[in-house]
Formats: sequence, C-alpha cells, structure tokens
Amino acid sequence: MRHLFAVGWMLGVEDFKSFWNWRTWTFGWLLRIVTSGLSLVLVGKLLGSAASLHYLLIGNIIISGCIGALFAVMATTWNRLDGTYPLLVIAPANLIPAVIGRSIVWMLQGIATSVAVLLIYSLIFGLKFSALQLALALLSIVLANLSTYGFAFFLGALVARLPSMRSVVFNSTGSLLAAFCGAAVPISFWPEALGWLIKLLPSTHALIAMRSAMAELEVTRIAIELGYEGLIALLWAGLGAAIMTYMVNAGRADGSIQFE
Repeated sequence: MRHLFAVGWMLGVEDFKSFWNWRTWTFGWLLRIVTSGLSLVLVGKLLGSAASLHYLLIGNIIISGCIGALFAVMATTWNRLDGTYPLLVIAPANLIPAVIGRSIVWMLQGIATSVAVLLIYSLIFGLKFSALQLALALLSIVLANLSTYGFAFFLGALVARLPSMRSVVFNSTGSLLAAFCGAAVPISFWPEALGWLIKLLPSTHALIAMRSAMAELEVTRIAIELGYEGLIALLWAGLGAAIMTYMVNAGRADGSIQFE
C-alpha cells in the first residue's frame, strides 16, 4: 500500500507541475483567489460594519483554501481518463492508496492557499493574532482542508463513473460550500431544517472554531468544534472509500471497467 501511495504521490506532484510553477501559482492562482475574495470582503467595509468585515475576512481565509483542495474531485477521475484505471482495478492490490496519493497534493495546495491569504489579509486589514490565536487559526485551516479533501474524495468516487461531470461538480461545489458552510452567509440565515446538513459540510466547524479563537472564547469550545471537523473529514473520506471499493469490486466481478 505504501508503494502504491508513493507512486500515486509522484504522479500527483507531476499533475500539480503541469498546472503550476511558482510564478503561475503566485501570480495566477493566488492572485485570482485574493482579488476575488477581496471583492466580497470589501462589501463588509462598504457597509461600515467592522463585524461584517471581520466575518467575511475569516470566511474567505478558510474557503479560499477549500476551493484549492476541491481540485481533488477532478484528480480522482484522471486515472480513468488516462486509461490506467482498469489496470489499477485488476491489480491484486487496493486502488484507494494510489488514488489518495495522486489527489492529496491538492489538499496541500489548499492549506498553502489559506495560509497565504491569511498573511496577505493580515497585512491589508491589520489583523492581529496572539500566539494561541495563530496556532488555532492554522489548525482550523488544516482541518478545514482535510475535511474538504475527504468530501472531494467522496465526490470524486461518484464522479469517476461520469468523468465528464468533474468540472461541473468541482465548480458548483465550491460555490455551494461558500454559501452554506458559513463563509459568506451566516448559517442562521438558512432554514433550521437545513441545520443538520450544514453541520455535515466540510469547513463549517473549522470556521466556527477560527471565529471563536479570534473572539477569544473558551478553548474547550474551540477544541470541540475542531474535533467535529476531524470527524467530518473521516466521515466523507470513509464514504468515498466505501463507494470506490464497491465500484472496484463490481468492476472486477462483471468486467464493467472500461478504458475511457
């Protein structure tokens, strides 16, 4: 399994390099994320509300990285598009480590994106952090991207059956997360009937934790929210693994895995 993960990781790094080098990532991807986020954050400033500005700042710091991590939705389909998916399926080994190895690089992109946005917004808007607040903010970023990666892995396992839908799912999921997880719109805005679903979305609890840390609320409450975020990551990753395992076993049994 370690060998499969390592091979997948090397391929994932090459995937990343085919998208970005340090110049295009910095002045293409990161610049786009920062400026598009600023267009929303500045709405809070125009409203003359420090609370709204702060709310949108924290929301964009978290969600900007999560959008980067969602590239894993597409990455889980690339083995199928490359024609290597059937070979992985018929191999006497588990497919999942190879898929995770190839796609997890995008979670690291998400973490790097959120940290960069945190630094840039701190300079622009004068955000101040104590050592504890900074540590909790970074932990919130890591867990938000981890749970988003788990969610992307789950979606990718579904999309692997219809690879042509990968871009649609990627783009729509980012917008829906921003709307529902509390990044741009307060959770209280949505009907209570959606509350249980929103609490299962990635980054929801990490956002609550980071905002609680900035408000200097009890560390125990923050730890609980971060714990929930970790459980959400395990939930979605586990569901994704179950779906992928089912499809692999079914493909081995009836020979339905085809080259794309």
